[in-house]
Amino acid sequence: MGIAGGGGGGPNVGGVAAQGSGVAGGRMSKDSEQTDDDRRERGIVDPVGQGGTPGVTRGKYFLIDVPNWNDSEEDPMTSYLRIGAVKDVSIAGMADAPKDTGEDLAAYVTGFIDDTRMRKTEEDYRCSREDEFTYIPVEERLAESAILHTKGGWRDHSDGNRITTTRGDKVEVVRGNYKMVVLGRTDREDDASVTDFSGGHGSDSPITFRPGYENRIEWVKNYDGTWKVTESTVRGDVHSTYHGDTADFFYGNDKQSTTGSTSPGKYHENPAIVDRTWAVSMESYTGVGMPIPTMKDVTEAGSIDSKTTAVSMTSTTTASTMDDVTTVGTMTSTTTAATITDTTTAALVASTTIANTVSTQIGNDLTTTIGNTAEITIGGTEEVTIGGESSITVGTVLDIQVAAFLNLALSGGVDISVGPQLSIGVFQVSWNPLCYEIESLKGTLGSLENKISGQFAQLAAVMFLG
Repeated sequence: MGIAGGGGGGPNVGGVAAQGSGVAGGRMSKDSEQTDDDRRERGIVDPVGQGGTPGVTRGKYFLIDVPNWNDSEEDPMTSYLRIGAVKDVSIAGMADAPKDTGEDLAAYVTGFIDDTRMRKTEEDYRCSREDEFTYIPVEERLAESAILHTKGGWRDHSDGNRITTTRGDKVEVVRGNYKMVVLGRTDREDDASVTDFSGGHGSDSPITFRPGYENRIEWVKNYDGTWKVTESTVRGDVHSTYHGDTADFFYGNDKQSTTGSTSPGKYHENPAIVDRTWAVSMESYTGVGMPIPTMKDVTEAGSIDSKTTAVSMTSTTTASTMDDVTTVGTMTSTTTAATITDTTTAALVASTTIANTVSTQIGNDLTTTIGNTAEITIGGTEEVTIGGESSITVGTVLDIQVAAFLNLALSGGVDISVGPQLSIGVFQVSWNPLCYEIESLKGTLGSLENKISGQFAQLAAVMFLG
């Protein structure tokens, strides 16, 4: 065990002579030939003009040093406490310093998040009329962190464990910055957990966060000046359980949420997402009281399976214009209900279907049209009615057929027209099943087919000639 007082040669302390060089235990830096230029390149700052000579100091310190307290030749362990000036500036905070100095561990901390962080400017402080002017420029912050390991004060190290117990109260006040690095029994800096309290803010950078600049707090000129917090999670599973009432409020100019990537890779994998919700009631309001100018919803998927089960449903859509485009290879729509009421109110409804259409109606059909009706058929038309048919027309009817037309009724029919009626056809065939036999009908239809061909040839010629 060695106890020494350094600086100019002092009295004996604890039976061990104080050394004027301020060195106890006889340890020297392995960089004994280091120059001032070398020290400047390595970022070492000499606050008291100690010079580049290893092991020499012009300041005073008190040292309690217990070297090789485990009496091991293979792996000696050391503990020391030094109060006052730094004994050897040339190795302070150096990663390649001797292990028993502990400076290799101190090298993990060379500064604080607040050193280069964007803070309030001098103008910001003056405009806010704060009573205490605390503006600190970046240059001053960097200069203070540069002498972190060479300024001196209190320095202790142990190759063993350090355990502190306090039965009563403990108060610790730090006027400067505070930083803690926990390596987790490894020497990998990217596996460390870092806690940084500097510039009035606290920041955590555990292994679940990308180290360094990805987690930052900075002053931005937004909303008349505000702090911006940026955190990036890189690895680690998170399971959150919360019991109680919650309320989330957000106000700002921009809010983005991104899950996955169009270019997935390491630390950017695309997840499988499962969202389950059970609730007594659910309400969702978007733009109520202040409509959103534009909304866009884009979905691209290999397959979509949507199922809704409810006792009752009400859906209301109100819009000035509405475009609905569906493009699929095959589409099947099935609706099962006791009663369906479909009401459409619009200035104009235009429906275009480009496909072969098969429509099957099982049950009674009532169609009511209040207004004019125009039906244009270009091509053959076949209409088969099995059962009674009643047709009542009140008004003018114009029926033009420019195609083959077969009207077959296998039962009685009533056609009542009240008002002028004009029916124009290239030919007209009437057949009453009560007066014709089936064989006679076949003959009539055969001659009708020949007549259709001739009449259409004549019609085509007339239309072609104008």
